[in-house]
Amino acid sequence: MRLRVLVTNGSRTIDLFWLSHDGVDVYCGPNKFDSKRSYHKSGKVHTKADGVCNNEGWHQPLASIRGQFHLSTINIGDASQFVELADQKYEYGGKKTDACLIVDSRSIPSNVQANIAIGLLEPGNFEAISHLTIKQEFSEFESISCEQILLKTSVNPWVYVIVHWWKLPINT
Repeated sequence: MRLRVLVTNGSRTIDLFWLSHDGVDVYCGPNKFDSKRSYHKSGKVHTKADGVCNNEGWHQPLASIRGQFHLSTINIGDASQFVELADQKYEYGGKKTDACLIVDSRSIPSNVQANIAIGLLEPGNFEAISHLTIKQEFSEFESISCEQILLKTSVNPWVYVIVHWWKLPINT
């Protein structure tokens, strides 16, 4: 299974992030960067960037994940500017995918930071990500809300992608 996260403004589409899950190992990373995160069948998890392996650790074997395991979060900041300022090399070229989450920057308010969380989920255990899907109010001016979810359920463990908007405090 191959998943892509795309961000568009209606004119341009940026290929932001990819994930590959073959039922044995999971690999993911930002598009066009020499960096990827791996979760292997054995439970070994690590990040490889520019040929150097780091953030190594051992977790549950992939097929035995209980709850959820967070792989990565991407902050696209002010989404209206993100697509406009992205280098041409990040344009989506139409690569084949089995699942695609498309974030339309035109639908995101200007006073928020947009974040995209990617992770693995124990099949059927929605409770494990419920804290990521409930709007959280921190103050009258600050809150985080879940705006979009993609679940890929044809693999074990499942894959989730969640778009959050973080309302920023107003500077006075």
